[in-house]
Amino acid sequence: MTEITFKIDYLSITIWGTHEEILQIYDDFLSDFVGDPVHVGHGHRGYQWWGRALAGVNVYSIPVNGDQEHGHIELKGEACEVIPMDALRKMVIYLQERHQHTGQKFNVTRLDLAWDGVNASPLEFLEAVQNDYIRSLAKRDKWKLDQSPRKEGEEIQISTTVYFGSPSSERRLRVYDRRGFTRVELQTRDKRAHAIVESLFIALPEEWGKLGIAHLRDYVDVFEDESKETLADWWAELVGAVIRANMTVTDAKEMELYRLEKWIVHQVAPALSVIVDAVGEYSIDAFIQYGRAKRGERYKPILENIHPQTLSMGQGELFYD
Repeated sequence: MTEITFKIDYLSITIWGTHEEILQIYDDFLSDFVGDPVHVGHGHRGYQWWGRALAGVNVYSIPVNGDQEHGHIELKGEACEVIPMDALRKMVIYLQERHQHTGQKFNVTRLDLAWDGVNASPLEFLEAVQNDYIRSLAKRDKWKLDQSPRKEGEEIQISTTVYFGSPSSERRLRVYDRRGFTRVELQTRDKRAHAIVESLFIALPEEWGKLGIAHLRDYVDVFEDESKETLADWWAELVGAVIRANMTVTDAKEMELYRLEKWIVHQVAPALSVIVDAVGEYSIDAFIQYGRAKRGERYKPILENIHPQTLSMGQGELFYD
């Protein structure tokens, strides 16, 4: 029996307040883990100010239309890996108390709950949907299958994702393979996401995986046949498991550098070695100078939040090995 673990995979919150207040909330609860948001020079998503931090964190502020002052903090998958769940909990509790004391509200606009190590393939779940072995208010024809090739070492594997539910609804299920294990992910939006956060985050993070199962089963249950009397074995294992919260926290700086180094090792290093062997190592300096002139604002969050003296690696070492 595979151990099932739980994590938050997406959290997006709109917060009412001034630009300075939004940045202060970010600084109080998130900056220690993903660095400071760096202004990238132009607005986005209806805001005049857009800042990016490490691990793909986005911070938006100052509405373009001059509406009541508010901002938006968006934490996608990688950000949720580097920010401890307890830090997210403390931020939400603060926002709840702030609303009670000042009237300044906040809205959770998206929350994704993910369970890893599920003992079934995405296609097994799709078969249950197609055979109507499920209980759900979602229409049975609202499913989508995505399959695409991915490289695993020297072999090409097929990555499979099954979506169940309408992409425009407040709830949607995503079941997909994650390089050796299956993830079941409940994607929620707007009022549904806000309600789940307010009910979930009052508990300790260690309890979220089990508490989240109630919200998962409120959306869908999977049975072994059309009688819908007995849960499918793999689904019963998921909803009845002692679920461990994935409390492992990755360092955001190391994650960013690992991703860059991995791309360089696989895509650039072989060709670069040919050029160096052909014309000499002095060519490396020319490439570096050219890169500095062309890199633009995309890498500003890395450059402003990561410095050699803050890293644990030694000289000549790579995070990607």
